[in-house]
Amino acid sequence: MNFPVIRLANILQDYKHKLSQIENCHGMNYMRLFKTFIQQTERDDILCNFSRYFHDNPRVDLMAWYKKCGSTGKYIPLPEPILDRLSHQYMLIFYANQADRVDLRNFSAIHFPGAHLEEKLWRLKKLTVFPFVYGMQHAMDKICERLPESGSAPLMELFFEVMPEVDAFVKEWARKEELEEEEEDAETDAPSSDLLDLVSAVAKGEDPSSLALQAPLQAQVSCPEEEAPLAEAAPPPPEEAPLAEAAPPPPEERPAPAVVPSRAAQMATPTAETVREPAVDGAAELPRCFERQDAAVKAQLEALWSYVGRAGLDAPMREDLRIDLEILGLELGKPNARRERARSILDDIGRAFVPRPLKEMMSLLQG
Repeated sequence: MNFPVIRLANILQDYKHKLSQIENCHGMNYMRLFKTFIQQTERDDILCNFSRYFHDNPRVDLMAWYKKCGSTGKYIPLPEPILDRLSHQYMLIFYANQADRVDLRNFSAIHFPGAHLEEKLWRLKKLTVFPFVYGMQHAMDKICERLPESGSAPLMELFFEVMPEVDAFVKEWARKEELEEEEEDAETDAPSSDLLDLVSAVAKGEDPSSLALQAPLQAQVSCPEEEAPLAEAAPPPPEEAPLAEAAPPPPEERPAPAVVPSRAAQMATPTAETVREPAVDGAAELPRCFERQDAAVKAQLEALWSYVGRAGLDAPMREDLRIDLEILGLELGKPNARRERARSILDDIGRAFVPRPLKEMMSLLQG
């Protein structure tokens, strides 16, 4: 089916933005983001051509794959052909927004290693969500490059035509990710050169109690305090004649105690002590929903928004927090019956990854 070139180019560029929204999902919000993405894809008269192909691909049965992974207890790799792989990844996103069909948190907890649920879910996303997002975004760019200057163009024919380039792009991305992960693991697991020298010396039969060999070992052990070596005792000073009794010192003037403002006052009116230099994107534009709050709630929301920008978080985590804060501002502006939803969002943020100072400031909103 052919579509007007101008409209097709606009829709495909906008679709890249829709894809980027599901890239930063986490265990608390992935169902909401996936549901929004699926609705935007399947209700558009142009984008629905992609979803229709993914649904009708006879070589992909997502639910059969999901049940087989559960019965065998092993993660089964995705199909190798690029079209089948994209279809499989799209159908996983499609069913994942229905908790009764596919539960990604339970699936990742069973099939992937990790210290916590978010790390396990990230490993699953690395095999499914990330390749789909980057592959489809690359496909949109390549299709736009092939569009004529005017008239109409066949969308699906161009989509199939760019698949070899998309396949090469996704495989190259996966290869670089594996190399980076191997380098990180090697840096984390490799012992220091001092420790290797100590092990080598002991293997050669040298005395490990010597001072030269104890130094590397002491560097590997974190001690709260290191005692300085004792110096030789100095001879006592010669006796001096007793000094005359000194006059008593003048009374010490104690400064008046400083008035410490409350935490709510510090949030409402930041001072030079409380405001730190923001990060690169710490001055992001405030959502409009903040303006519709009363003065106290508005000041607290703005303080939270500013704190997220300078709290030292990585970009995906910072973006997730800002999305949740914007939703919080919208919910707080609705009737009292909707305030429970706002409290639920606060709980989700607190359980996910927010640092302790931000949790304390959010408790003021719940009070």
